[in-house]
Amino acid sequence: MKNLKRRCSAGLLVLLFTFMIFASVLITGVQVMADESPITVLISGTVILPDGDVAPESGIDVRINIYDSDWQHLASSNSRFEPDMSTATYDAIIPEGVLAVWVEYELLVPEDYLLPYIKYGGHYTTSTYPHDRQPVFIDPDNPTIIDLVIIRAKEFNVTVVLPDGDVAPEQGLQLKIEVMDELYQYYNYAYSEFYAGESSAEFTVYVPEYIPSLKVMYYLLDPSDKYVRLAWYTPEGTTKDEANAYAVMLNSTESIVLPVLTGNIIQGTLYLPDGELVSGTGINVSIRAYDNDWNYIASTYLYLEPDISEMPFSITVPGDISEVKITYEMYNYDNSTNAYYWSGWYSNYGTVLNFNEATLVDVTSLATGIDLTLIRTKELNVTVVLPDGDIAPEQGLQIKIE
Repeated sequence: MKNLKRRCSAGLLVLLFTFMIFASVLITGVQVMADESPITVLISGTVILPDGDVAPESGIDVRINIYDSDWQHLASSNSRFEPDMSTATYDAIIPEGVLAVWVEYELLVPEDYLLPYIKYGGHYTTSTYPHDRQPVFIDPDNPTIIDLVIIRAKEFNVTVVLPDGDVAPEQGLQLKIEVMDELYQYYNYAYSEFYAGESSAEFTVYVPEYIPSLKVMYYLLDPSDKYVRLAWYTPEGTTKDEANAYAVMLNSTESIVLPVLTGNIIQGTLYLPDGELVSGTGINVSIRAYDNDWNYIASTYLYLEPDISEMPFSITVPGDISEVKITYEMYNYDNSTNAYYWSGWYSNYGTVLNFNEATLVDVTSLATGIDLTLIRTKELNVTVVLPDGDIAPEQGLQIKIE
């Protein structure tokens, strides 16, 4: 009987010991699993419409985007201003170990749905001038709460008009306006069109309230043989020269009129030498006009697709310009043979390498026959040797041949 009791006691001890080991392994396993799970940090906050504004009946959807200090995207969170509400809350999870974040809002509205707010904005150290912004530092021991105030916008209207009573052709004339502050820290744009038979195009741009002034330019998206493609606003009239552009003071001006400049036309053809055909993926070329002091005047862009040997071009220069020099400049040139020199200038004797050799073209009226030919290159091999039997050090020695 005693032996039976001893065996039962031993069995119970073994069972208890086995259970304890199993429980220990189970608990340890749970702990290991927990340790392997990524640790995250919660960022939350409130997005606020300015000055007690409330959302319209349709509400306003908003997305919060969070980036690390190198502007790598970490997380996004969608929220919504419900009708008649002035706030919306958000929560977002970011990985542990991030020391600082940028937090930006994005109003999720259609491009043509105009609100009196700037569509994109962020959390800044000052609520009045967002260019002074700094990232928000994360304290892992305390909740991170980052509130954002939607930036109010003010309406700025631009009317672009064709000169001399002109009206747009049957196919219309598309154009773009661009606005920017004097420090080039703020930029915005809008598109419109001179419709067939119309002489003006209207634009509305919403500008942050903190912007004191703007420079304004138009850009014709459709090439024209009569109008200068790009020009800037001044109160005295449109100018081709950005240096003379006028900064419109927004505290006293809500709209401006921007006349399109007329000009004179330069026509010519760009050739490959000796009837050669374009190879590879084609050639991108800019045809540019400069005055005799090497100030940029106007340009146009060409794409020479494979298997062609020439392409006509046309540039319109402002009417107050009397003489220019014309050059081609190649860019994104994908040709392993480097068969042509990247730039060349028009002269009466053919295309030349140097600005000083170029011929001044009279542009007081239509200038035709201003032809350019890509300048062929030839291979030149150069061997550079170190003197007195010297050899390069372990890290090498970089050189440039000019």
